[in-house]
Amino acid sequence: KIIHIIDDKQYIDVNFVINNPEQALVIMKEANLKYQQQNQKLIVIPTNSEFKWTLEFKKLFSIACAYIGIKRVQPKMLQTVLPFTITKESAGSRLQKHRIKIMKQYNIQSSDQLENWHIDLELDELKDIGEKFKNGWEGMDIDKVQQILKIEAKKIV
Repeated sequence: KIIHIIDDKQYIDVNFVINNPEQALVIMKEANLKYQQQNQKLIVIPTNSEFKWTLEFKKLFSIACAYIGIKRVQPKMLQTVLPFTITKESAGSRLQKHRIKIMKQYNIQSSDQLENWHIDLELDELKDIGEKFKNGWEGMDIDKVQQILKIEAKKIV
């Protein structure tokens, strides 16, 4: 079976994705369109049951942190806004790594020195967000971030 439904959520077998990437992409796009209308998420289940952070997922994560604010963002918020499903622990671990990366980019010694305007310098499209924070902006609310990430996810797929 390729797609499994558990607790009203669709899951696609990762072995099928690996062995049939083009067909899997078509299935995921169709399922995603259908379920986005119902505000649900399509979840890829890794066979080793450990979530893998692809470059695309990392980019969406960086965008979420930037719009919410690196100082303000919390794992629970990320679970809510990201267009894929992760555990609170996975979100927390990635957030810690992301903050360390940003601290290195800005030559900051302590996470206490982080400010919301500190954004991932590897993503040019986030520079305007950093500037907004410098000018007194307080970040975007969770619902709007979620909408932006859905749009960004469509660009990636």
